[in-house]
Amino acid sequence: MHKLSMVLSLGALVALSTAPVQATGLSMNEVPLRSGATLDECRASGRTAISQAGLQAMPDAPASVFGMTSGNELAAIYCLPQRGIAIIAVAGTDNQLTRPILARLIGLWSSR
Repeated sequence: MHKLSMVLSLGALVALSTAPVQATGLSMNEVPLRSGATLDECRASGRTAISQAGLQAMPDAPASVFGMTSGNELAAIYCLPQRGIAIIAVAGTDNQLTRPILARLIGLWSSR
């Protein structure tokens, strides 16, 4: 069930990003959650990281939060508290644009 949710979330990320920007770059990584973190805590942390990174918040999905840059790069944070991780992905026109956004989100996540 959670794998299907992840595939749907990442599929939504790619679908949303291809409409406005014809995405050719996808950067992603996983980050650890605090031991015992809940889905709600993970999503709240994701919203905070997106806000602190200067991205515009977008509507949430059941296990994910999203943000967009002024250049139309789209970030998704998919929470998997049962596995102790969150997956952060950034899609855009070029990996040269998405990698720094991913690094910024990971840095903000790690500093909380």
